[in-house]
Formats: sequence, structure tokens, C-alpha cells
Amino acid sequence: MSTLATLADTDRDLELRVRVFLASLGWQSLKQLHVRVNEGAVFLDGRVPSFYERQLAISACQRVAGVYQVSESIEVAL
Repeated sequence: MSTLATLADTDRDLELRVRVFLASLGWQSLKQLHVRVNEGAVFLDGRVPSFYERQLAISACQRVAGVYQVSESIEVAL
């Protein structure tokens, strides 16, 4: 198996684990965020109704094993 295929599999696994963890928190808005992973870096974007939920999404991603960086462009829609 090539290194690129291994990285892609690892990224897909990490993306799934991040999505599952966000969903497990029970906030509907976090379930709807767009999650993308590239070599351990998580990119979040979407819209949440509060600053608290934005911060919750970021901190939750940082708690998932294998995530080394979180970048986000989450909009708070008041």
C-alpha cells in the first residue's frame, strides 16, 4: 500500500472519529458542521447559533486523538 493511500485512510478515519465525537455532544448545530481532515489537521466550517457552540466545536476537535491542529471558519449566526 502506498504512503498516499495510507494517509488518505488515516484522514478518513480521523474525520469519522471527529464527526462521531461532535455528534455525541448532543448539539444539533455541531452535527451539521462541515469537517475536513488533511494529514491530522482538522478544518471546520459552517454555522452555529452561539459563540459557546463555536468554542465547543473547536475544543472538542482538539480532544480527539490524532488531531494536531484545528482550523475553523465557523460563523456565529445570532
